[in-house]
Amino acid sequence: MSTALGAGGALAMRPVMGRVGYALGRPIDKRMPGLNEAIGQDEFMTAMSVGSPAHLKYVESLPDGGMKDTLKGLSQAKYNQNFIGPDGTERGFAEGMLGTLGRQYGDNFAQGAVALATPFLLDSMGGESSDVEKVRQLKAELAKLEGQG
Repeated sequence: MSTALGAGGALAMRPVMGRVGYALGRPIDKRMPGLNEAIGQDEFMTAMSVGSPAHLKYVESLPDGGMKDTLKGLSQAKYNQNFIGPDGTERGFAEGMLGTLGRQYGDNFAQGAVALATPFLLDSMGGESSDVEKVRQLKAELAKLEGQG
């Protein structure tokens, strides 16, 4: 049962957490309009922000061969998913990256919540585990033996 709840929760939470990330990032981009260009100046941040416009430019600058085509395809796919809004306009850096992180970790959040909630859910359903039943039987037998002694 917990597996089904975890899978269902994970499927539902990825898009929800992506939208939460977009909503959190939008006001940051309004307050810091040059964030994407600033990230593009830092090579480490550019390399780590896969899918961002700065990362796409970084991948284009790499020498041909090796993993360039794979990295370019991955970055372009993440860019299309997280940095292009439903209206076709480009999202800001914070909006796109927080949406990306929300999508990436939303399923982990859901599965963790299900894992923490499952014992309480099973307890509330009233079923006892076989271990609890065995302990009860052993206590009853011990009480009989003590009564005979």
